[in-house]
Amino acid sequence: MKTKLVGFLYIATIATVGMVWLGLTPTKRASAQAEKTAKVVLYAPEGYPEKTNCPDCVKDNADKKEQKRLAATSVITQDFSKNEHYVQPPVPLGDGHALKIELTAPGNIVSVSRGCIGGGCGWTHDMTYQNIGTKTVTWIGWSNAGTNCILTFTITHQ
Repeated sequence: MKTKLVGFLYIATIATVGMVWLGLTPTKRASAQAEKTAKVVLYAPEGYPEKTNCPDCVKDNADKKEQKRLAATSVITQDFSKNEHYVQPPVPLGDGHALKIELTAPGNIVSVSRGCIGGGCGWTHDMTYQNIGTKTVTWIGWSNAGTNCILTFTITHQ
């Protein structure tokens, strides 16, 4: 029994010396992992310990960045009569004729969405928004109905 215990202690000592020599001690591994984790998080949200990489911290950081981005934007609306914005001379587009509207804002336009009120809404179609990211965006659409409607654009700008 004594020989088995001595043999076990000898093997354990050799294994420990080998781990230390290779730099694989549990303390060094844990500290290396902590350093790696600390480098991932840029900043910790209020109320969280510094250098924390928990899922809540990462989500809170993303939420704060989104809130800052939204706080830096404003929303305005602009209304246009569809029949006043046909391209002249008429340009065929889709199953009808091209419409073109210049949308402007005091800051760079981030996004635009269009609504419609009136009888011609079902025959008015979006094609594209040109120059997003500038103070003037051009909306291109088309319609194949003479029935008028009001096009309402909601413009988000910085």
